Amino acid sequence: MAFNFLLASLSILVFSWSSHADMIADICAQSSSQAISPTTCARYIRSDPHSHGADLGTLGQISIKIAKVALKNTATVAKSIRDLNNTGEISYCVRLCSSAIDDLNTVAETLKHMTKRDKDDMPIMLSGIVSDVGWCDNNFEMNPGDRMPADLKEASKIAQGLILVVLIIAGML
Repeated sequence: MAFNFLLASLSILVFSWSSHADMIADICAQSSSQAISPTTCARYIRSDPHSHGADLGTLGQISIKIAKVALKNTATVAKSIRDLNNTGEISYCVRLCSSAIDDLNTVAETLKHMTKRDKDDMPIMLSGIVSDVGWCDNNFEMNPGDRMPADLKEASKIAQGLILVVLIIAGML
């Protein structure tokens, strides 16, 4: 009898763990057409110790936190560039990242108490955040002769991809 109970408990534990692992995999599989690969997406989400066994709402909060870190990293990379020809573009990127972090803070609060209308508005809000961060890249492309430094381009790409992960999760709620 005790053996059957132990076996049943282990089965439930393994099923619970695998279903949460599959939830992260399902979320990240949808990122394959976005700025980051499913493997990169899963690595970022799983880097948070609270991701194991997390529900969708918690994964949303985790992804917001990770996206904000990526935006801070993008701003830090931008600030570290010492190219006098790109000072306008760099300060613009820093401002965009700061604004995107503020917007993600609003999204995080909205996710905690989401209404039907919020759910409908969430894709528009998150798409706007991604688009705004993308203007960092576009600002370099619009100025002939200016090239976006590779490390800033990569940081911006990761930040945009992680914001899109938030969008994926919000659409699943």
